[in-house]
Amino acid sequence: MTKITSILAFFILSLVAVQSSFQSSFAFTDVSGNSKYYEAISGLESSDIVDGNPDGTFEPAESINRAEFLKIIVEAQYNNIQGSGCFPDVPAKWFEKYICFAKSEGIVDGYDDNTFRPGDTISLAEGTKILLESLNMKVSPVQNTKWYTPYMQVAESMYLIGNLTNDPKKELTREEAAQLIYNSQEETMPSTPTPVEPPTPTETPTETPTSGLFDEEYTHLPPGKWDWNNADNDFANYRNFETNIGKFNPLKNNDGEQYGWELIGNNPDAIEFDGPAMYFYGSSGTDLINLGARGSIHSFGDGNLAGGDDVLVFEESYSLDFRTGSSLDNSDQDDDLVIGGCTPNTDTSFDIETTTIHTGPGSDTVFIRDMERAAIDAGNGSNGRTDSIDPNDGDDVVVFRGNMLDFRFFGGNGDDTAVWYVDEPNQDTTWLGPNFFGGGGDGDALWEDEGTDTLVLVIPTDTTITTTTPTQPGEVLVRTLAGYPTEPDIDAPVDHDSYARYCMTCGISPEGKKTITVEYNNKEGTVRTGYFWLTDMERLQIGVGSNAKVYELDSVNGTATLNTSLPKFTPPEVPEGYCK
Repeated sequence: MTKITSILAFFILSLVAVQSSFQSSFAFTDVSGNSKYYEAISGLESSDIVDGNPDGTFEPAESINRAEFLKIIVEAQYNNIQGSGCFPDVPAKWFEKYICFAKSEGIVDGYDDNTFRPGDTISLAEGTKILLESLNMKVSPVQNTKWYTPYMQVAESMYLIGNLTNDPKKELTREEAAQLIYNSQEETMPSTPTPVEPPTPTETPTETPTSGLFDEEYTHLPPGKWDWNNADNDFANYRNFETNIGKFNPLKNNDGEQYGWELIGNNPDAIEFDGPAMYFYGSSGTDLINLGARGSIHSFGDGNLAGGDDVLVFEESYSLDFRTGSSLDNSDQDDDLVIGGCTPNTDTSFDIETTTIHTGPGSDTVFIRDMERAAIDAGNGSNGRTDSIDPNDGDDVVVFRGNMLDFRFFGGNGDDTAVWYVDEPNQDTTWLGPNFFGGGGDGDALWEDEGTDTLVLVIPTDTTITTTTPTQPGEVLVRTLAGYPTEPDIDAPVDHDSYARYCMTCGISPEGKKTITVEYNNKEGTVRTGYFWLTDMERLQIGVGSNAKVYELDSVNGTATLNTSLPKFTPPEVPEGYCK
């Protein structure tokens, strides 16, 4: 019996109010064969893990309180349990030592008002957190989500939620606890094949990155949390990763020197990168994470591919804050490629939502299509804060295509270029609402970038510039707003998120620069962007090709002046092979 099985057995044994002698057959009179929990309860009973009451009942619908739950967990894990005086609402009763001991071990920390509420029922989220903490599985918080989100993600990745209502606030009953435990038994979990281990390099590379290329404990793998309990050294998390996602193969140069890792997915065309994916930390070398033309990445708050020239390819994403670059870490080798959205949508839908991709330092290239309520941060500093610029950021290119709504571009340092195929959207929305920042989106970072940043609007080259409203078909409006506000107008939904905070109009810089307001209406009347905003952008290109026109932007006066001597930018195409 494994450690977790032993703990869970103790838990179930304590669910009954009075334990009887061992029953040789399933005889719980209050558990119907039609119950959705019948298999779980009968399976645990037949495995000698649960007993019923003397009257043959199991009391499946009864709840369990916080003190009872914690006592079982602590007794199953520790010896010499002592403690007192830890919470004002925990008196000198039978449960005091368990609660105070658990607090001293970091298993529980109580509520914000410094109470524990021992008699309260326990929710699925609370029970999951206590169980995982008691097993020394320290779960990192996920930014901009509820406190329980990472615990529930881990529980899902361990198949603990099967046949249960995945509602973190749901109060646990005895039958639900039985299901939780039954899901944790090794024989009921999906089979896990023996991991195929990438070969250990026979020689340490001399000209390729080595610091952080391998995991410190499992030196044939990239950095990660590959064992939830290091003491038993059973490789559990990697086996979970391999079962659900895939495995890593080494990337080697012609001399046989390893310089990175490639993810080989179980379903190469449609890898779902979530849950167990949080175990992978990213290496200092190249990390090639191609999720396929139908692949998805979601539910991350702190994912990071770290330094090195990384590649990330996916079709859809949501609830995502992910980094392909590591700020100030290995920045001389951090030129990343990101392809988000392989297949054009023929309808009005969006595949990339509630997402921020941070590419970190270096010179990065990003291709994005069909994006809503999302952002590409090509060079913010401090791990992606919008009020900071990474001094090691290079010249970045980001290409936006397809359906686009309420999106942002942060250039960071360097000469950055944002390309927007404005005439491609299928949606009927007349307000598209993007914001383009040459530097960062908040604080001093708004005006710190000294590079020359360009917005390329891929629209007909005969589109004319106007400074007056209303904007007519075939025109692009460029101006500063009348009555321009002197203080930044922060978008309220991101006001308290330092990694997404940005302004619509961004006040006035010490040099007198302002946010420029732009609007485009195409000749056919099918695309009308409504107002969108350019902050600390120096150039505007209308169209592509030999007839394209490049304008110099004056952010002090809010004007655009044609300069025929300026170079014309040709947008890159998605490299072949990645989206097949």
